[in-house]
Amino acid sequence: DEGERPGSPRRGRRSRTERAHEHRPTRERGAARPGVARDRGRRRETMPFYQAVIAFKPYARPKDLTRFFKGVGQYLEQRQGVLRGIENHGVRGVAHKFVAPQRTEGEPRAHDEVRYVSAYLDLSTRYSQDFMRELQKNDDVLRLTVLKPKKAPMDRVRHRRHTLPFFGEDVSGPPSSS
Repeated sequence: DEGERPGSPRRGRRSRTERAHEHRPTRERGAARPGVARDRGRRRETMPFYQAVIAFKPYARPKDLTRFFKGVGQYLEQRQGVLRGIENHGVRGVAHKFVAPQRTEGEPRAHDEVRYVSAYLDLSTRYSQDFMRELQKNDDVLRLTVLKPKKAPMDRVRHRRHTLPFFGEDVSGPPSSS
């Protein structure tokens, strides 16, 4: 039997990989792979919806956060992604301290309060790991979690009452006359 020792426990059996390749269904020529849509003969990748929950230092300046999210938008635009919305959850206490990767002059390294911000975006799966690495390069980012919700909650995001992150002004509708 093909060079195997007599009494070998694998004699006459194939490995799991060999069996999987043997029974793999074949696609027709030009058929799309799972997760990849076709449009007029060109491959077009699907863009899953993600929610990135980012924990910033509590005293990150508004100007720095604006610059950060403009950079996120440009990054997504270069990769045909879409930044659907940003939601500020405010400064909140945490159960255990979040430690910054590097010490910044005049700031403590461990933080017991953080500013939570959610970013809702569409991004190709090809760039998701690169996207996370890009976000973590910022000095103000303490922790990052990227979630893929089962259903895109954009209706709730659009119609919820929103306030500007640092001034508490209501921007959900026309100004009321009082």
